Parts: sequence; C-alpha cells; structure tokens
Amino acid sequence: MTQKKHIHLIGICGTAMASLAGMLQERGFRVTGSDAASYPPMSTFLESLGIPSRSLCRNEPQSRPDLVIVGNALSRGNVELERLLDERIPFCSLPQILHDEFLSAKTFWWLPERTAKRPRPRCWRGFSKPLHFSPRF
Repeated sequence: MTQKKHIHLIGICGTAMASLAGMLQERGFRVTGSDAASYPPMSTFLESLGIPSRSLCRNEPQSRPDLVIVGNALSRGNVELERLLDERIPFCSLPQILHDEFLSAKTFWWLPERTAKRPRPRCWRGFSKPLHFSPRF
C-alpha cells in the first residue's frame, strides 16, 4: 500500500490557504499546516476538516513533508521558511499548486461578464460553455 503524499502549508489560516488545504485533502493528500495567527473562522474550518495546524519547526519528531506550500505573507528570516531552504524541502506557491493539481490539462470555462443591463453576473450559465482558445499576443 502506498503512503499518501504529505503537503504542509505555511500560513494555512488565510482564506485562500485554508480553502486550498481542504481541496488538497479531498484529493487524497495528507495535509498539515502552520500559522502565527490562528483564529476563527479559519481555525474552526480547519478543525472541522481534521487538518492539524502546528509549527513545522517544533522539536517534536515529525515526518518530513513531501512538499511545502509557502504563503505570500512570508519572507526570509521566517524560521519555517529558513528550515525548508536549509533542508532543501521542495516548496511552491499557492498559484503553482493550483495550476499543477487542479488546472493543468483541464478545460477552461468562460464566465459571462457583467453588463449595464445585468448588474449581477450570471456565472452558472458560463459552466455550460467551454472555451477552447489559443491566445495570441
């Protein structure tokens, strides 16, 4: 039996990162995370999904993650970021993992824009119209 790939998110309590954690867990990954400021509603959301949020740099024994997703609010000098750079743990950004896991080799869908006659977008209609295009610059 193969072991699930372990993905750790640094800055997991942001709205986008917590949502990504849930999406990755649904895909079958083992997801953990850490954040300096963990408070509701995102901390409650993560608890409801069963995703643990802790520090990657604690002295307790932990398995090395297969991939670390780094939040955009982090910069050099962050202890967790420095550890993953020192240990050469593979890492990427939120947009990169979205592309690699959810958007690559998929059909892009067109969503109608707002117009003067319709102030609210009618997004549900866009899912019935796939857009196949080759952008030219």
